[in-house]
Amino acid sequence: MTRKKDNDLWFNRCFSNQLLKSLEHFSPSNLEIMKNPYVDLNVHNSYFESISKIYSYMAENHRNEYFYKNELFNQLVLPKLKDHRVGALKEWRLGKAICDFITLDQANDNNSTVWEIKSDLDTLKRLPEQIRQYYKAFANVSILTKQGYLEDVEKIVFPETGLYFLDKNNQIQCVRSATAKLDLLVPYAIYRLWRVNERDVITKLEIPYYRHNMSNDKSLWRDLYQRQACMSLDINSILRMTNELLTDRCHTNRTPTYDELIALPRALREWFYFAKMLPKQRKKLVENWNNLN
Repeated sequence: MTRKKDNDLWFNRCFSNQLLKSLEHFSPSNLEIMKNPYVDLNVHNSYFESISKIYSYMAENHRNEYFYKNELFNQLVLPKLKDHRVGALKEWRLGKAICDFITLDQANDNNSTVWEIKSDLDTLKRLPEQIRQYYKAFANVSILTKQGYLEDVEKIVFPETGLYFLDKNNQIQCVRSATAKLDLLVPYAIYRLWRVNERDVITKLEIPYYRHNMSNDKSLWRDLYQRQACMSLDINSILRMTNELLTDRCHTNRTPTYDELIALPRALREWFYFAKMLPKQRKKLVENWNNLN
Protein backbone atom coordinates (compact mmCIF):
# COMPACT_ATOMS: atom_id res chain seq x y z
CA MET A 1 0.00 0.00 0.00
CA THR A 2 1.46 3.35 -1.01
CA ARG A 3 1.27 6.40 1.17
CA LYS A 4 -1.35 9.03 0.26
CA LYS A 5 1.38 11.55 -0.57
CA ASP A 6 3.09 9.11 -2.92
CA ASN A 7 -0.25 8.28 -4.53
CA ASP A 8 -0.97 11.98 -5.17
CA LEU A 9 2.41 12.39 -6.80
CA TRP A 10 1.79 9.41 -9.05
CA PHE A 11 -1.58 10.68 -10.30
CA ASN A 12 -0.14 14.12 -10.96
CA ARG A 13 2.79 12.57 -12.83
CA CYS A 14 0.41 10.76 -15.20
CA PHE A 15 -0.97 14.13 -16.32
CA SER A 16 2.27 16.11 -16.24
CA ASN A 17 3.78 18.04 -19.14
CA GLN A 18 6.98 16.05 -18.76
CA LEU A 19 5.25 12.75 -19.46
CA LEU A 20 2.50 13.72 -21.88
CA LYS A 21 4.67 15.78 -24.22
CA SER A 22 7.44 13.19 -24.30
CA LEU A 23 5.30 10.17 -25.25
CA GLU A 24 6.42 9.20 -28.72
CA HIS A 25 6.05 5.48 -28.13
CA PHE A 26 4.53 3.40 -25.37
CA SER A 27 7.63 1.66 -24.09
CA PRO A 28 8.06 -0.46 -20.94
CA SER A 29 9.68 2.55 -19.27
CA ASN A 30 6.50 4.59 -19.91
CA LEU A 31 4.46 1.81 -18.42
CA GLU A 32 6.68 1.75 -15.32
CA ILE A 33 6.10 5.47 -14.80
CA MET A 34 2.34 4.97 -14.93
CA LYS A 35 2.18 1.80 -12.80
CA ASN A 36 0.33 1.99 -9.51
CA PRO A 37 -1.03 -0.71 -7.16
CA TYR A 38 -4.57 0.62 -7.58
CA VAL A 39 -4.88 0.58 -11.38
CA ASP A 40 -4.39 -2.57 -13.43
CA LEU A 41 -2.34 -1.58 -16.49
CA ASN A 42 -0.72 -3.99 -18.89
CA VAL A 43 1.32 -3.93 -22.09
CA HIS A 44 -1.71 -4.87 -24.19
CA ASN A 45 -3.47 -1.61 -23.37
CA SER A 46 -3.10 1.29 -25.79
CA TYR A 47 -2.05 4.60 -24.29
CA PHE A 48 -5.59 5.98 -24.48
CA GLU A 49 -6.92 2.85 -22.77
CA SER A 50 -4.33 3.17 -20.02
CA ILE A 51 -4.92 6.85 -19.34
CA SER A 52 -8.69 6.29 -19.40
CA LYS A 53 -8.33 3.47 -16.86
CA ILE A 54 -6.37 5.78 -14.59
CA TYR A 55 -8.96 8.53 -14.95
CA SER A 56 -11.82 6.09 -14.25
CA TYR A 57 -10.11 5.08 -11.03
CA MET A 58 -9.72 8.74 -10.08
CA ALA A 59 -13.43 9.30 -10.71
CA GLU A 60 -14.29 6.66 -8.15
CA ASN A 61 -11.52 6.96 -5.60
CA HIS A 62 -9.15 9.88 -6.04
CA ARG A 63 -10.84 13.11 -7.17
CA ASN A 64 -7.85 15.42 -6.93
CA GLU A 65 -7.42 18.96 -8.25
CA TYR A 66 -6.62 17.83 -11.79
CA PHE A 67 -9.82 15.76 -11.87
CA TYR A 68 -11.91 18.75 -10.73
CA LYS A 69 -10.28 21.11 -13.24
CA ASN A 70 -10.74 18.63 -16.06
CA GLU A 71 -14.41 18.12 -15.24
CA LEU A 72 -14.93 21.87 -14.95
CA PHE A 73 -13.42 22.25 -18.41
CA ASN A 74 -15.36 19.34 -19.93
CA GLN A 75 -18.71 20.32 -18.51
CA LEU A 76 -18.73 24.13 -18.45
CA VAL A 77 -16.19 25.30 -21.06
CA LEU A 78 -15.91 22.72 -23.82
CA PRO A 79 -19.63 22.62 -24.79
CA LYS A 80 -19.55 26.39 -25.44
CA LEU A 81 -16.35 26.33 -27.48
CA LYS A 82 -18.18 25.03 -30.54
CA ASP A 83 -20.42 28.05 -31.03
CA HIS A 84 -19.23 30.84 -28.75
CA ARG A 85 -16.09 32.88 -28.17
CA VAL A 86 -15.22 31.64 -24.71
CA GLY A 87 -11.95 30.78 -23.05
CA ALA A 88 -10.28 29.58 -19.88
CA LEU A 89 -7.19 30.39 -17.86
CA LYS A 90 -5.73 28.53 -14.92
CA GLU A 91 -3.33 29.08 -12.04
CA TRP A 92 -3.35 32.86 -12.28
CA ARG A 93 -1.88 35.00 -9.52
CA LEU A 94 -4.43 37.46 -8.19
CA GLY A 95 -2.97 39.53 -5.38
CA LYS A 96 -1.57 37.20 -2.74
CA ALA A 97 -3.44 34.15 -4.05
CA ILE A 98 -3.30 31.91 -7.11
CA CYS A 99 -6.73 31.12 -8.51
CA ASP A 100 -7.37 27.63 -9.83
CA PHE A 101 -9.45 28.45 -12.90
CA ILE A 102 -11.00 31.38 -14.79
CA THR A 103 -13.83 30.95 -17.28
CA LEU A 104 -14.34 33.75 -19.82
CA ASP A 105 -17.19 34.67 -22.15
CA GLN A 106 -16.49 37.56 -24.50
CA ALA A 107 -20.17 38.04 -25.32
CA ASN A 108 -21.17 38.51 -21.69
CA ASP A 109 -18.68 39.63 -19.05
CA ASN A 110 -21.23 38.65 -16.37
CA ASN A 111 -20.43 35.02 -17.25
CA SER A 112 -16.69 35.45 -16.65
CA THR A 113 -15.84 33.89 -13.32
CA VAL A 114 -12.92 33.03 -11.06
CA TRP A 115 -13.20 29.49 -9.74
CA GLU A 116 -11.66 28.23 -6.54
CA ILE A 117 -11.57 24.44 -6.37
CA LYS A 118 -11.64 22.60 -3.08
CA SER A 119 -11.27 18.98 -4.10
CA ASP A 120 -11.83 15.85 -2.06
CA LEU A 121 -8.18 16.09 -0.97
CA ASP A 122 -8.13 19.79 0.01
CA THR A 123 -8.82 21.71 3.20
CA LEU A 124 -10.69 25.00 3.57
CA LYS A 125 -8.01 26.71 5.65
CA ARG A 126 -6.98 29.29 3.05
CA LEU A 127 -10.40 29.86 1.46
CA PRO A 128 -11.39 33.12 3.27
CA GLU A 129 -8.24 34.97 2.19
CA GLN A 130 -8.36 33.49 -1.32
CA ILE A 131 -11.91 34.75 -1.84
CA ARG A 132 -11.01 38.27 -0.70
CA GLN A 133 -8.07 38.39 -3.11
CA TYR A 134 -10.16 37.24 -6.07
CA TYR A 135 -12.84 39.87 -5.50
CA LYS A 136 -10.24 42.62 -5.87
CA ALA A 137 -9.90 41.87 -9.60
CA PHE A 138 -13.08 39.97 -10.61
CA ALA A 139 -16.73 40.66 -9.90
CA ASN A 140 -17.80 37.01 -10.13
CA VAL A 141 -16.32 34.25 -7.98
CA SER A 142 -17.51 30.65 -7.62
CA ILE A 143 -16.49 27.67 -5.53
CA LEU A 144 -16.46 24.12 -6.85
CA THR A 145 -16.13 21.52 -4.13
CA LYS A 146 -17.40 18.17 -2.87
CA GLN A 147 -20.86 17.83 -1.40
CA GLY A 148 -19.50 17.19 2.08
CA TYR A 149 -17.88 20.63 2.18
CA LEU A 150 -20.96 22.65 1.17
CA GLU A 151 -22.13 23.53 4.67
CA ASP A 152 -18.69 24.73 5.78
CA VAL A 153 -18.03 26.64 2.55
CA GLU A 154 -21.41 28.38 2.87
CA LYS A 155 -20.28 29.84 6.21
CA ILE A 156 -17.10 31.27 4.65
CA VAL A 157 -18.14 32.79 1.31
CA PHE A 158 -20.25 35.85 0.49
CA PRO A 159 -23.92 35.61 -0.55
CA GLU A 160 -22.85 36.66 -4.07
CA THR A 161 -20.34 33.82 -4.38
CA GLY A 162 -21.38 30.99 -6.67
CA LEU A 163 -21.52 27.56 -5.10
CA TYR A 164 -21.18 24.29 -7.00
CA PHE A 165 -20.35 20.70 -6.09
CA LEU A 166 -19.24 17.56 -7.86
CA ASP A 167 -21.81 14.88 -7.11
CA LYS A 168 -21.30 11.14 -6.76
CA ASN A 169 -21.74 10.71 -10.52
CA ASN A 170 -19.07 13.37 -11.13
CA GLN A 171 -21.58 15.86 -12.51
CA ILE A 172 -21.24 19.52 -11.54
CA GLN A 173 -24.34 20.65 -9.67
CA CYS A 174 -25.22 24.29 -9.07
CA VAL A 175 -26.38 25.33 -5.62
CA ARG A 176 -26.42 28.98 -6.70
CA SER A 177 -24.85 30.97 -9.52
CA ALA A 178 -22.43 33.80 -8.87
CA THR A 179 -23.73 37.36 -8.93
CA ALA A 180 -21.54 40.42 -9.39
CA LYS A 181 -19.94 41.81 -6.24
CA LEU A 182 -18.47 45.24 -6.97
CA ASP A 183 -17.75 46.68 -3.54
CA LEU A 184 -14.43 44.83 -3.07
CA LEU A 185 -13.04 45.57 -6.56
CA VAL A 186 -9.76 47.49 -6.71
CA PRO A 187 -9.35 49.19 -10.13
CA TYR A 188 -5.55 49.08 -9.96
CA ALA A 189 -5.66 45.32 -9.30
CA ILE A 190 -7.68 44.91 -12.50
CA TYR A 191 -5.38 47.27 -14.41
CA ARG A 192 -2.39 45.10 -13.50
CA LEU A 193 -3.97 42.20 -15.39
CA TRP A 194 -3.47 44.16 -18.63
CA ARG A 195 -0.29 43.82 -20.64
CA VAL A 196 1.66 46.95 -21.56
CA ASN A 197 0.52 46.95 -25.18
CA GLU A 198 -3.09 46.40 -24.08
CA ARG A 199 -2.94 49.38 -21.74
CA ASP A 200 -1.65 51.55 -24.57
CA VAL A 201 -4.41 50.49 -26.96
CA ILE A 202 -7.14 50.99 -24.38
CA THR A 203 -6.02 54.45 -23.33
CA LYS A 204 -5.70 55.62 -26.94
CA LEU A 205 -9.13 54.28 -27.86
CA GLU A 206 -11.06 55.24 -24.76
CA ILE A 207 -9.47 58.45 -23.49
CA PRO A 208 -9.46 61.41 -25.89
CA TYR A 209 -7.01 63.36 -23.74
CA TYR A 210 -4.52 60.52 -23.83
CA ARG A 211 -4.98 59.99 -27.55
CA HIS A 212 -4.25 63.61 -28.40
CA ASN A 213 -1.65 64.51 -25.81
CA MET A 214 0.21 61.39 -24.78
CA SER A 215 0.42 59.15 -27.85
CA ASN A 216 3.96 60.31 -28.71
CA ASP A 217 5.21 60.90 -25.21
CA LYS A 218 8.18 58.65 -24.47
CA SER A 219 9.08 60.17 -21.11
CA LEU A 220 9.12 58.47 -17.76
CA TRP A 221 5.80 60.16 -17.04
CA ARG A 222 4.06 58.20 -19.79
CA ASP A 223 3.27 55.15 -17.64
CA LEU A 224 1.89 57.33 -14.89
CA TYR A 225 -0.38 59.24 -17.25
CA GLN A 226 -1.44 55.98 -18.87
CA ARG A 227 -2.41 54.48 -15.54
CA GLN A 228 -4.30 57.61 -14.54
CA ALA A 229 -6.15 57.57 -17.85
CA CYS A 230 -7.22 53.94 -17.44
CA MET A 231 -8.21 54.48 -13.82
CA SER A 232 -10.50 57.33 -14.88
CA LEU A 233 -12.79 54.78 -16.57
CA ASP A 234 -15.84 53.58 -14.66
CA ILE A 235 -15.59 50.14 -13.08
CA ASN A 236 -18.03 48.49 -15.50
CA SER A 237 -15.97 49.67 -18.47
CA ILE A 238 -12.80 48.33 -16.88
CA LEU A 239 -14.46 44.95 -16.27
CA ARG A 240 -15.85 44.80 -19.81
CA MET A 241 -12.51 45.57 -21.45
CA THR A 242 -10.65 43.18 -19.17
CA ASN A 243 -13.04 40.40 -20.11
CA GLU A 244 -12.51 41.12 -23.83
CA LEU A 245 -8.72 41.24 -23.48
CA LEU A 246 -8.44 38.02 -21.51
CA THR A 247 -10.79 36.15 -23.84
CA ASP A 248 -8.75 37.33 -26.82
CA ARG A 249 -5.62 35.90 -25.18
CA CYS A 250 -7.28 32.49 -25.15
CA HIS A 251 -7.79 32.51 -28.92
CA THR A 252 -4.46 32.09 -30.67
CA ASN A 253 -2.98 29.47 -32.96
CA ARG A 254 -1.85 27.70 -29.79
CA THR A 255 -5.46 27.14 -28.74
CA PRO A 256 -6.96 23.77 -29.80
CA THR A 257 -10.27 23.75 -31.61
CA TYR A 258 -13.45 22.15 -30.35
CA ASP A 259 -13.05 19.31 -32.87
CA GLU A 260 -9.47 18.60 -31.73
CA LEU A 261 -10.53 18.45 -28.10
CA ILE A 262 -13.67 16.37 -28.50
CA ALA A 263 -11.69 13.72 -30.40
CA LEU A 264 -9.48 13.09 -27.36
CA PRO A 265 -10.26 10.93 -24.33
CA ARG A 266 -12.09 12.91 -21.67
CA ALA A 267 -9.13 12.54 -19.32
CA LEU A 268 -6.77 14.61 -21.49
CA ARG A 269 -8.86 17.54 -22.69
CA GLU A 270 -8.04 20.09 -20.01
CA TRP A 271 -4.33 19.33 -20.27
CA PHE A 272 -4.39 19.53 -24.08
CA TYR A 273 -6.24 22.88 -24.03
CA PHE A 274 -3.60 24.48 -21.82
CA ALA A 275 -0.55 22.81 -23.39
CA LYS A 276 0.19 25.88 -25.59
CA MET A 277 1.40 23.93 -28.61
CA LEU A 278 1.43 25.07 -32.22
CA PRO A 279 -0.99 23.28 -34.61
CA LYS A 280 1.77 21.09 -36.11
CA GLN A 281 2.95 20.10 -32.64
CA ARG A 282 -0.58 19.22 -31.55
CA LYS A 283 -1.17 17.15 -34.66
CA LYS A 284 2.10 15.27 -34.23
CA LEU A 285 1.46 14.56 -30.57
CA VAL A 286 -2.04 13.20 -31.23
CA GLU A 287 -0.63 10.99 -34.01
CA ASN A 288 1.95 9.66 -31.56
CA TRP A 289 -0.70 9.04 -28.92
CA ASN A 290 -2.88 7.17 -31.42
CA ASN A 291 0.06 4.93 -32.32
CA LEU A 292 0.99 4.04 -28.75
CA ASN A 293 0.50 0.29 -28.22
